[in-house]
This record gives sequence, C-alpha cells and structure tokens, in this order.
Amino acid sequence: MYSLKLSKYVERVCPKCTLPCETIVWGYGNYKNRVVFIGEAPGAEEHKLGKPFVGRSGKLLTEMLNKSNIKRELVYITNIVKCRPEGNRTPTKEEKRICAFYLNREFNIVKPEIIITLGSTATSFFIGGRISDLVNKITKTKDNVYIYPMYHPSYVLRNGITKETYLNSFIRLKQVLCKIFKKLDLRFKLLIEIWGK
Repeated sequence: MYSLKLSKYVERVCPKCTLPCETIVWGYGNYKNRVVFIGEAPGAEEHKLGKPFVGRSGKLLTEMLNKSNIKRELVYITNIVKCRPEGNRTPTKEEKRICAFYLNREFNIVKPEIIITLGSTATSFFIGGRISDLVNKITKTKDNVYIYPMYHPSYVLRNGITKETYLNSFIRLKQVLCKIFKKLDLRFKLLIEIWGK
C-alpha cells in the first residue's frame, strides 16, 4: 500500500485555494494495478487520520469491497479535492479546478484503466450528467479510460439504501473489472484470478 504524496507542489498550488490546508489527504493504495476509486473530498475522520475513506463511508466501502471479493489493498483510492471543505460542504468549481493539478499528477503515475467515481461530484467531474442516470453504467473517455459511476457510500448511509442493493453494484463492478482485465496482457493475470472467483 502506498500514499502518493505530492508535497513538492504544495507551495505552488495550495495558496491559490480557499480551503484550509492543515491536513492534505493524499491518495492511498496500490497504484500499480490501474484501478482507481475516487470520491469528492475528505471528511472529518479522513482529515484527522490523513487517509482517504477511513470514516463511516470508508468502512462501508471496505465492507462492500470485501464482500464482492475486490480487495481494497489492490486498488488506489483518492478524492477530487484533497482538503476537507468546512462542514463537509460540496467543493466549489474553483476548488475542484485547483486540486485537479494533483489529480492529473496522480493519474500520470497510476495510469488508470478504470476509474470508479463515487457520487455525483466525482462523476460530474469526469463525464457530467445525473448520477441517478449513470450509476452502474460503464462509459469510455476519449483517452480510453473506463468510467464506472457508483453511489457514494455516504449517500447510501444517508438515504437508507440497503447494503444488499449496494452490494449488487459492487458485484456488477467485479464482473466489469474481469472483462476489462481479460483484454490486457498477462501482467494482470493475478487480478483476473482474484476477481474472477
């Protein structure tokens, strides 16, 4: 498991942003397998611990990954915005634009084959549209990266969506991952064996 800390850019990028920059929550996970989960921004627990998706939402995400046999340690997890907006509000367009600098550099390292967007903020950042119309539907960008929108775990917790319903999305995602990685070379054979169970 790795944290992609891009601290050398902080003095150049962060002063342009209005978000408090006490704790920058960098992306974390295995960036060699080219599978990226991306959310909106850190919450209170993430701000406190300095890692993405470690609060209630993160626990639900981990539970769903485990139950669908997608190992969390084999994926990379990050957020559109790296610092916590006050009161967990939605990041502004300008905040997302500034933080995209870091996201672009993460992607230069990770070189994702598929990006799983968690929630409307992450989904609209890449492909626009309403999350309710796009969830569990795979699309491909002009750069040949697959985008797979899912509901954010916090939305599931707030709106009473059952774990069984949410788990179905992850089972479907596992099937998508297997199809994508079967098209790639043998370096990903282990992932197919793991996710194909």
